[in-house]
Amino acid sequence: MSNILSIDNAFGMSVQVGGNRAKAKTMVTNSRFIGDTADQPDNCPQGSTGDDCFCPTQKMGLMTLGSNHGRKPAMIKKTSAMPMFKIKSYASDHSETEMNNLVFENFAKESPCGAKQSVFMLNKYQADYIPVQNLDKITFKNVDHASLAYLKDPPEKWNNPDDCIGFPCTAPQNVLFRFSNVKFEGNSQPSIQ
Repeated sequence: MSNILSIDNAFGMSVQVGGNRAKAKTMVTNSRFIGDTADQPDNCPQGSTGDDCFCPTQKMGLMTLGSNHGRKPAMIKKTSAMPMFKIKSYASDHSETEMNNLVFENFAKESPCGAKQSVFMLNKYQADYIPVQNLDKITFKNVDHASLAYLKDPPEKWNNPDDCIGFPCTAPQNVLFRFSNVKFEGNSQPSIQ
């Protein structure tokens, strides 16, 4: 995927490739992800009284990338199981990710209407393996430290001996983001410099 402009999204973008292959690579390049915009910071249409406002409980920029044995078509033409980013097969352990020349902008700790914001978030259906998330030439502009990433423990229901041999599938506890050539701009900046 390239040349994406994502503005004020509840679920952000999720890129997964599918199919049983020797090696799979997911890529996102030359794209910009904006948490909130200055012209509509309250998620309300102009002239509304507030009843038409959209305020999800969470907003994110980009979900962790990955590869899976099963897949959905790139352009889904019929009704698909919701949510669209749902994964229903085992991960491919021969997968790589590449993200370069990305800008993440205006991610505060919370949106103006109180939604938690995260630049990066786990795809909650990646249970068994999340490849290293490789990021190069990344710019964080007005990104609060608290909104950089949202990671969580796997749900207890994943403790299925028939599927994960007696312990929770641990992908959410084994995530690595590898950054190179990172720039920080703006008034609000994460403290990872």
